[in-house]
Amino acid sequence: MSSSPTFLDPIVIKLLLGESVLDVGCGYGRWGSLIRSNFWEASLAAPPKVDGIDAFGPNIDMCLTQGCYRRAWQHVLPQPIEGTWDTVLACEVIEHVPQPEVDRTFAVLEGAARRRVIISTPNFPDYRSGGATLTGINAYEAHRSYVSRDEFSRRGYTIIGAGFGNPANELTQAIRHFNSSLIETLQSLSRAFPVLAHSIVAYKDMDAPASARGTSGRSMAGPSLHDLRIATTNGRSLAYDPVRLRLVGSDDLGPATVVLLMQGDSHAIAASAVRGLLTFTPQEAVHSGTRMVNAWELLKVGETVTSFHGIALNRYCDLPVGADIVLTPPPLGLAAQPWFGELLRCIASSGPYAL
Repeated sequence: MSSSPTFLDPIVIKLLLGESVLDVGCGYGRWGSLIRSNFWEASLAAPPKVDGIDAFGPNIDMCLTQGCYRRAWQHVLPQPIEGTWDTVLACEVIEHVPQPEVDRTFAVLEGAARRRVIISTPNFPDYRSGGATLTGINAYEAHRSYVSRDEFSRRGYTIIGAGFGNPANELTQAIRHFNSSLIETLQSLSRAFPVLAHSIVAYKDMDAPASARGTSGRSMAGPSLHDLRIATTNGRSLAYDPVRLRLVGSDDLGPATVVLLMQGDSHAIAASAVRGLLTFTPQEAVHSGTRMVNAWELLKVGETVTSFHGIALNRYCDLPVGADIVLTPPPLGLAAQPWFGELLRCIASSGPYAL
């Protein structure tokens, strides 16, 4: 892909791992430039070494003049790639591969990654022909395949929605028709509800056990007391206040207490027996609920509060400035609470990405 939508930037950059990156489909070189200038957003100590490949030779020539790439060369997927990198980044690439070659392309990308593969692609069938670009007529710009969210999930990828406005979704089209100015406001909502997103960012950690890979549609059946965490702040439990419609500190465990279930290091589910399910990711204050309106009813914008796990319950809690949310093992007495069974049923009956 010669370039890519800017709504991908804050998601993709934060997912980078390690000291080396292969930019697959490096196009005009925007990812090489962004990685060099914004590597710190991925908590990297220094810019990683970035190599690039692209099917269109003039794109390679353009990238080599920018000084962002250690190496760049012409390469057509799904031909094997020689070498390995900590992160293999393939933004807006896989839809350019013929549908019969998609399986081989996944194998090639994953085979080149030591730690993580990051792929972005339209969230709907978006077929088109090649055409004119800044570097000339490029037949490789054609969109020749479609990979669905279910397919990424089946392959063990974690899915994040990017950009609000899936043209194949009736709700997003109704909102666009009603008031297109809401699109920017709803960008965060699409991250929690990938079905609403224009594109998806899917990533997979190659060194993670199979059971820890992928979260989309994962069943939450059977959580135990050992799996749960209590969110506390300044020695008080975090709870939902149904009168103030906010998350607040509480001195007692009760049905409004916020209990979290960790999913590896990528997602957390927050639930209370009186309110139902909410979900959060560590990258952004992404939120959802048993109904789409839940998060907007429940969470009010306030000060940023982040746990040591980096889970963003933040900006939406009514807590003091600088307060930290700490996750602690629940007391054994939690299981004796009359509302505990209802809490487990709430978690087990709803997945964070059931849509």
